[in-house]
Amino acid sequence: MNIIQEKTRCMCGESRIMTQEEKCIVTAYTGFLMVNIDTFRSWLKENNYTDPLGISDLVSIPLGFEKLREEVRDRFIELCDKE
Repeated sequence: MNIIQEKTRCMCGESRIMTQEEKCIVTAYTGFLMVNIDTFRSWLKENNYTDPLGISDLVSIPLGFEKLREEVRDRFIELCDKE
């Protein structure tokens, strides 16, 4: 089964498929790509988040991911607390 289509178990025990939005939040927070790279970068732009992949200085890319993680932290925690 494609990882994008795998069902996840919610805190409430319900098994369901994650939305694209949820996958993008998880990707932004964890760094594990769960959606197509173009979809992810479009989502970053639409939400005015830092795009660490758009940084031309290779040394600064890890800092970009750290900044992005902080930017989406509350949304990630909210997602984890969904019931």
